[in-house]
Amino acid sequence: MHKQIETAMITVTQKNVASIMHFSTFSKYFIPFGNLICPIFLWVFYKNNSEFEDENGKQAINYQLSQMLYGFVVLIVLATLSLIYLTNLFALNFTFDDMDFYMSPNRFHLTDKPIWAIFTVVILGLGYLVFDFYVVIRAGLKALNGEVYHYPITIPFIK
Repeated sequence: MHKQIETAMITVTQKNVASIMHFSTFSKYFIPFGNLICPIFLWVFYKNNSEFEDENGKQAINYQLSQMLYGFVVLIVLATLSLIYLTNLFALNFTFDDMDFYMSPNRFHLTDKPIWAIFTVVILGLGYLVFDFYVVIRAGLKALNGEVYHYPITIPFIK
């Protein structure tokens, strides 16, 4: 299952580097794709120093890759649902009356806007943000204590 790493041999420097690998994922708020660039850079530089740093780097990178994949899937689903909603919103009603052709909007009402859907997306987005902060901070603190944190719902891209 998960590898056990001998904690007695982990130095303070290794703990700090592993913790920084996790916390560096917050750079996504300042640098585009910083959540991948920073931990990958640190992992490549320090992975040969110790098994502890190597394992923490892999965990941080795998979590970020998984979250990007999940975000891409959610984006596709939301874009598809938005496209379906917009095409229904602007659907035209074609009528033929005594050889005359009329085009009129079938349904264009301000009340058709799915406020509940927007509210749900905002609440889920905020929930994800809180979850992301929680697991990254927890992983960084575990690394400072000499432990490897295994992120939930993470695909092991790098083994």
